[in-house]
Amino acid sequence: MGARQAIVPVVVGAWLSVFPVVEARCQPTELFGFIGNDTCSEISVGDFLDLSCPGGLWQLFRGRVAWAPLRYVGPITISVDSRRSAGISIPLYVEIVPVASHPPELSYCDGSGIAIVQFEGHSQCDAYETIEPIDLSWFLAPGDSYVVRVLFLSAPMTAIHSAHFRRIRVSPVPTSVDTEASARPYSWGMVKALYGSP
Repeated sequence: MGARQAIVPVVVGAWLSVFPVVEARCQPTELFGFIGNDTCSEISVGDFLDLSCPGGLWQLFRGRVAWAPLRYVGPITISVDSRRSAGISIPLYVEIVPVASHPPELSYCDGSGIAIVQFEGHSQCDAYETIEPIDLSWFLAPGDSYVVRVLFLSAPMTAIHSAHFRRIRVSPVPTSVDTEASARPYSWGMVKALYGSP
């Protein structure tokens, strides 16, 4: 999948084996998720079609939809494209699942997660609701892997349900330290001093 690999030699008895190991730092830090590139989803219970919107199809699920793990590098921005329908809409929730504590025998749609934000849905084409910055340092250390998943709720046999969903974006928020470091001008004297040039 394009990830850089390191070759790790392992001696077993008199045999030398070589195994490729994918470096953790190559794990993505951003997500553009939609139904179809998810790793798991539960029961689809309906669609919301708006012919006035290009590609105007939003989907409703009962349960969860999850995507492949991301690497945590600091506060994040979450943007969701969701639509309220004519019925009574309740929020849909975005959860994170720390991979280190997730039972390996379960799919990422199963097991407990941590609800971090909720989205009400909108009534416009291509409109995202965005929340930032979201600090996950209470749950994750820099470099930890985590899964983003969306939780849909509904009341059986009623028109009460979460907003319909189309896509989600997750990306790291640039920190002031990053901005200051990238914007700081360096003189030739500072460069020479930094690298010990005479």
